[in-house]
Amino acid sequence: MLNQVIKDIKNKKELRNLDDEFIKEKLDVYLQKNHLDLDKEFKQLKRSSSYKLMLKAIRKDLREVYGAFIKGKPSLKKLVEALKKKNLNQTLEEHNEILRTHQSTRERLQFYDEIYSKIFKEVKPKTILDLAAGLNPLSYPYMNLKDVSYMATELTKEDCRFLKEYFSLIKIKHKVIQLDLLKDYKRLINIKADLCFLLKTLDSLEKTRRNISKDILKSINAKDIIVSFSIKSLSGKKPIKERGWFYRILRELNLDYATFSTENELFFIIKKM
Repeated sequence: MLNQVIKDIKNKKELRNLDDEFIKEKLDVYLQKNHLDLDKEFKQLKRSSSYKLMLKAIRKDLREVYGAFIKGKPSLKKLVEALKKKNLNQTLEEHNEILRTHQSTRERLQFYDEIYSKIFKEVKPKTILDLAAGLNPLSYPYMNLKDVSYMATELTKEDCRFLKEYFSLIKIKHKVIQLDLLKDYKRLINIKADLCFLLKTLDSLEKTRRNISKDILKSINAKDIIVSFSIKSLSGKKPIKERGWFYRILRELNLDYATFSTENELFFIIKKM
């Protein structure tokens, strides 16, 4: 019964990689909020508009946290073949093909040189932590860094597996951690890094839990933190208002920062230590 409901929720391409346990948590919240007993009402719900409404609501919640930016399933196949003939820095097109499968990294493609030039002019990391990393670690060739240890966190086992395969392929020291930032942010205090990326993540987390960004920033054990936000809506048609709530959090935590922006994204370079 429960497995069938989870299967129905995952019956959308962008949500298929999500772990069942994560979906179950969202389902439990919905059932409690709406005073529904799945065991008693499943058959009735299955045939009703209430069941469809439940699926729609939970999928919307999951997309906001996870699936809104996914445009296609990435594959390392062409990159594997390219690396047999070329060195890492000669495989930008193969990297770009993968980066185009995710909206955030696709939007950054023409700006990666500019973005990393500004960041690494200020910061010289030996260890990087990339939270809710998505495909951003595959922009590594644009970073022009040497002897870097790269740590990344992701929500699902499948996405963690993909990142592990990539890091092993390009032969850099790495660690990939399955981590739900909403629940597990306190674990970050034990993950030390020089630089932490937190790109286009806080907006969706704030929709689920207000002021979670403050708890996350307090828990990050890094000298410098790079936070970014979309400037435009997902459709690209509407500009997004300036995030006063985030500036308030920076003031409350007494953090120094500088900003810069590209066409699609606002970046904060935050000094924590």
